[in-house]
Amino acid sequence: MIKKIKGNMIMMQWAFLLIVVGGSSLVFSLFATDYYVGQKSKMMEEVFEEIKSVDLKKIDSDDKNLFKSYENENFSFVIADANFEPIYTTRKSGPKAQVYKNVNLHIEDFTEQPKIRRNMSKVMGLIRFPGIIKQDGNLYYVSIKEEIKSAYSSFKYTQTFLGVVIIISLLVGSLIMYILSNRISNPIEEIGEVAKRVAKRDFTRKASTDTSFQEINSLAANINSMSDQIQEYVQRLEGDKDRLEIENVQQGKIDEVRKEFMANISHELKTPLTVISSQVEMLQCMGDEIDREYYYNSIVEEVSKMSDMIGNMLNLTVIEHHMDTMQMGKVNLSEMMQYLMLKYDALFRQSQIKCNYHIEPECFVMGNRVFLEQAVGNFVMNAFNHTLQGSLVEISLSRKEGDVFIEVYNEGEPIPEEDLDKIWRSFYMKGDNGAIQEEERSMHAGLGLYIVRSIVGLHHGECGAVNVDNGVEFWMKLPGKVSGGETGENRKKHGKKGINSIDMNVEV
Repeated sequence: MIKKIKGNMIMMQWAFLLIVVGGSSLVFSLFATDYYVGQKSKMMEEVFEEIKSVDLKKIDSDDKNLFKSYENENFSFVIADANFEPIYTTRKSGPKAQVYKNVNLHIEDFTEQPKIRRNMSKVMGLIRFPGIIKQDGNLYYVSIKEEIKSAYSSFKYTQTFLGVVIIISLLVGSLIMYILSNRISNPIEEIGEVAKRVAKRDFTRKASTDTSFQEINSLAANINSMSDQIQEYVQRLEGDKDRLEIENVQQGKIDEVRKEFMANISHELKTPLTVISSQVEMLQCMGDEIDREYYYNSIVEEVSKMSDMIGNMLNLTVIEHHMDTMQMGKVNLSEMMQYLMLKYDALFRQSQIKCNYHIEPECFVMGNRVFLEQAVGNFVMNAFNHTLQGSLVEISLSRKEGDVFIEVYNEGEPIPEEDLDKIWRSFYMKGDNGAIQEEERSMHAGLGLYIVRSIVGLHHGECGAVNVDNGVEFWMKLPGKVSGGETGENRKKHGKKGINSIDMNVEV
């Protein structure tokens, strides 16, 4: 389509140049000569009328200046009396010969109401105006003439020049139109590419809105706005889909969960088993010729990975399996968080990671303590795994407007904005085409955040992640049941402590 647009623009430019320049050349060829002769004829008639006012019996210097002015227009004059004696001739040599040539030989053309006489042969071009003037009973022959041979030559040169102009205009115009068409078609092509990506649910690319054409900028802005709206709708649908999946599992779709678990664990164990198999073969074939210790350690590492993977997947299966039978009760999150912070204290100290936390007292929710401990623990371990030695982790529990907020902040690299929604998916989530997405598998650690999202969903809460200054903050909101105590304020980052806060800093 873009090539067709470019071709049409160049053809339109050619047609325009041919009509304008070619049409001008054609009109010039057909009518330039007649127009020139017509204008000169009118001028001769005007000159003849002026000569009538001149006293031809006695031509003075002013009269000669009049003739001189018209001679500058390439006119030549021959004026003779009734006896064919020269009164005035433009050429000073041979005045009688001039009278004979211009008057005697064409005496039948001279009248008191003269008309233009044309001789338009290929050899020469000539226009004459032969007239008779009577003054005081005397008769005078007046011949006004112009040779337009030079004008003919100019016309031919001009026609040739116009032909060259047409060719040059077509070449230069084609080049200019090609450049201009690229400036127009490239943004349109980009907009088309963005539209194709949107159709495939890829919202990462945006159309440029800083071209030289306001209309294209407006179209690009509308496409970008449409892309943002579709992305928002898709995200809402995905959120609804996740909630529907939880509801479906709650309604008893245990067999589907089991089948999916078996299919996914078979796929996920395939890679480490393949690695272990190849390493065992190397140990068998190479014997003492290889670093056996290296291969033993590698096998142990792969086995450990499989163990963690199976544990996580079984954990998720247990959570999903017990959604509809989960025992709910009143949970003191303040006491639970204090317990967890003491539990992870040694881990942070050993890794020399600074850890601050703020826990408001008397924060209660209706839920399952075992699952809530696991969700908060996954948040803490996620922050631990992404925090460098000497960096900071901050954990807070607070109440606001009847809800309870748990926030875990860690210093480190931000998460790309386009991945903030994907990190909550399990590594066995399917893509649009039904195939397992290997790229998503490397974006997060196993099932930890997916488990958090599932547990928070069971408690009718919300969770999310946001990039903040120098790091990332993960949060969850649970419907709170406040039982006494003062209402605390949300924590303020980097060093400010609230009620019941303990500082677990490790100086490095």
